Amino acid sequence: MPNPLSTAFIRHPTGALVLTLGACLLLWVVGWNFQTRGGIDSVMDARGGQRELYEMARQVGEIDRTVWIDVEAERIFSAETLAWVRDVTEAFLLADHVASAKSLTHSLMPVRRGFSFAFEPVIPTEPWSRAQLEQMEHFCLEHPLIRHVMVSGNGRRTLIAVEYDEDAWARLGPGPLRQQVRETLAPFHRADVRFRILGIPLAELEIQERITADLILLACGALLVAGTVLRVAFLGWRLAGLLLLAHLLYLSLLPGLLRIAGYQPEPFAVALFPLLGAIQLTLLAHIGSSFNRARARGVDRTEGLLQGVAETRRSCLFATLTTMGGFLALTVSSESSIRELGLWGAAGVGLGFLFSFGPALSIVAALGRSGTPDHSETEALRVRELFWRRLSVGMARLIQRRPAWLMGGAAWLFLGTAPGLWLLKPDVRIESFLPRGSQIQEAVLMADAEYGGLHVAQIDFDSGHPEGIMERDFLEAVWRVHRLAEAIPEVTSVYSYPQVLALLHQIWQGGKPEAVRLPTEEWLLGMFTRGLEVFDLPLLGALADDERRTAFLILRMPSISSARYLQIVEEVKAAATTATPEGVNIKAGGMVHAFLASDRAVVQAQILSSAAVLAVVAVLLLLLWRRPGLAGKGLAATALPVASFLGMAGYAGVSLNAITVMAGAIAAGVAVDDAVHFITCWREAKDRMGTAQEAIAETLLIKGPPIVWTTTILIATFLLLGLSSFEPVAQLGFIVAGTLALTLPTILLVLPCLLSENREP
Repeated sequence: MPNPLSTAFIRHPTGALVLTLGACLLLWVVGWNFQTRGGIDSVMDARGGQRELYEMARQVGEIDRTVWIDVEAERIFSAETLAWVRDVTEAFLLADHVASAKSLTHSLMPVRRGFSFAFEPVIPTEPWSRAQLEQMEHFCLEHPLIRHVMVSGNGRRTLIAVEYDEDAWARLGPGPLRQQVRETLAPFHRADVRFRILGIPLAELEIQERITADLILLACGALLVAGTVLRVAFLGWRLAGLLLLAHLLYLSLLPGLLRIAGYQPEPFAVALFPLLGAIQLTLLAHIGSSFNRARARGVDRTEGLLQGVAETRRSCLFATLTTMGGFLALTVSSESSIRELGLWGAAGVGLGFLFSFGPALSIVAALGRSGTPDHSETEALRVRELFWRRLSVGMARLIQRRPAWLMGGAAWLFLGTAPGLWLLKPDVRIESFLPRGSQIQEAVLMADAEYGGLHVAQIDFDSGHPEGIMERDFLEAVWRVHRLAEAIPEVTSVYSYPQVLALLHQIWQGGKPEAVRLPTEEWLLGMFTRGLEVFDLPLLGALADDERRTAFLILRMPSISSARYLQIVEEVKAAATTATPEGVNIKAGGMVHAFLASDRAVVQAQILSSAAVLAVVAVLLLLLWRRPGLAGKGLAATALPVASFLGMAGYAGVSLNAITVMAGAIAAGVAVDDAVHFITCWREAKDRMGTAQEAIAETLLIKGPPIVWTTTILIATFLLLGLSSFEPVAQLGFIVAGTLALTLPTILLVLPCLLSENREP
């Protein structure tokens, strides 16, 4: 019999619905303005150490309130293009809320004036002769602090940096300011000059817009899929519509509950909502299937619901617990975002069970067709049941006659695909975490290709005492390592504290190329180092600490494999250890640590979460059946398709990242539900019928249809995730959908073969 709570919802549906809607109203109000984390921080966190570049850029300028205009032309250093850059910069300087605007035409560089330095424009005022233009181009493309910073290496791109007032973004919002930027640029459209608007706040706005579009697409697609499948499964729109109504009501509560709990998910957590909805819908489908079978026997609505709950509550409870175990296994991850997703995913699954065996029952009881079913309804249900009975008998005969073939095929599939698990490698490049085809992703790819790359490695040289980096021996050693690093093919740029001193010396010597070195005169070296403290150049914050105790050697590289990246770092560290004086401590800092930690964390998360979910599932199955043999067979029927499809993904070259690393745990937690439903029903049928073979045919009849329908819904829902704007979410959807597609034949054909050999009492 159903428990008292479910019985109350069934026998007193109107009152239960009134109370439910009252609670829903409060949660709807709370969740009305629910948003995911749309900031760049949510993308930078643990994405291959890319935060290091972000923080380094913050030390140089106010990037959080800066907009860049990436300008592309056939030749930047032409009179027409430079005039265009100058005019656009002037237009922004006159715009509202702009604090400053800098570009090639509005930047200064130091020049020698007697025994001191003065600042003059990088680009002198017009008119420019052809010789002057060529000289300026040569200077900018050779200068290490201009090339790949203000101008691309091929001389076809340049940047205009527009810094807004401190409160402009907060007061006006990114949307209106983006429109203002567009209006400022509107008069300057030319066929031979192309430009792109970039900026942290604008990127955040674009990410949030893509998230909203994804949610709308996923919600509409999931609703269409669920409605179609349920309509086919239940031979009519009434029951399918009521279950969909209960499903939508449950989904509408999640934003409010998450806001009350203080959880604001990352953009990639958009996958959580359709996933939780699909899991809850599988519970409703099992209840609805049992309810329909009761109606086919002529039972009225209320008694049919009571019978449906009695038949399904035990298996649904343990299926819910195993799915929660799959989510909770994610909490072993070292990444806080994955831990939070696992925790709140488990809570959402638990809430789905309570809602399905509570308010959802009152919706069907209050609005469903009353009384006993009429003749046409009963006949349609009986025809459907006859179809499934014939199919289940045919499958049972196949299982009985060809068990070796079925299990052998499964074994060969596993042995052929499992080695691919070792081919799954971590890859945490930032561009894959940005919306596909978005301006921010295009900008990142462009910067990586034409502005020297976005991968940054930092080597820390700790002199051991304050102002130690200003000593000659130390500076000479770091400068030697700097020049060695420049010779590495993948390194596009190197930045260091002694480099700035060497460039000042070149200026002091009249710009001679051979003068790019540290001054030999002690008085001149001292003047340069003290002068840098007076100038307080923003760049120095990225090259040395405030005490001038530690200097940072910064290597810039395009997107490369983590193995080659770390190899380059080790080469530079080895050279530094040999070159530096005794007492200087050399270590890889910043992004190197993040890169190593990110690689390690992704691999560990895959291993730990998979091991944790298998352990949790094994314990729960033992508690459910108290038979180690049955628990082992249920676990095998779950692990085989998961391992096989992940192996296929490895062969296909799919990489692991902070999102796809969850695929194994989520797939196992969801896939085990079918095994729980099947084995629970089989045990009950075996107790009634006496033999394992007869029980298999009965179980295929009772649980085959809901397993097919629910798995179809889950597969379709995860395939919808493949349409997400975010590549990791799409990959997660395809992997889990493929795993569930393998799970269906495993549960319906391979698991019965294992059960038919059962020898336990």
